[in-house]
Amino acid sequence: MAIQAETAPTQRQLRYLRVLAARTGTTFTYPASRAQASGEIRRLCAISPAPLLTHEDTDPVYATAVQREEVDGYGSSATWRVKQPPARASRPCTPAHDTVELARYTAAGDERVLRLDRAGALAQINDRPSTGRGRSYVVERDVQDDDAGAIEALLSEYVGQALQLDQVPMAAAAVREILGAGATDA
Repeated sequence: MAIQAETAPTQRQLRYLRVLAARTGTTFTYPASRAQASGEIRRLCAISPAPLLTHEDTDPVYATAVQREEVDGYGSSATWRVKQPPARASRPCTPAHDTVELARYTAAGDERVLRLDRAGALAQINDRPSTGRGRSYVVERDVQDDDAGAIEALLSEYVGQALQLDQVPMAAAAVREILGAGATDA
């Protein structure tokens, strides 16, 4: 259904709508008739014009740009203004790196230590020789150290396997032995 020429908005109305939209900083619905165009013109005329932008408003400002209130001095003698650090919530201070011994066991005549090693928010359980010399193994990564039950179950199973195999359960030979025993059981 084509819009008839006598009911279609005039070119003059459309031009005026575009001027009003630019002046008010708004948009308009494209009119299908002269009556709709007149209604949009009345609506846009009732809106106050958008404030004119000054040169100062149009210059791009980078979020990381240095502001005048952040610096004391000029040139090579300029220094950062130091603000008071925000007050920190009182909570126990934990070191960035923390190690907790979880268990000890003996395999193949060597004493080994299972430790929870924290580095910031990350924690993992490691199997290390008690002497500090020799191969270390990662037992579990991304440990939630607030879940004591899960850690206890993991340690119990791990130490049980170590005592049964008489070797480190994470060692390649032990893994092959465990996988081989599982294949014959099936």
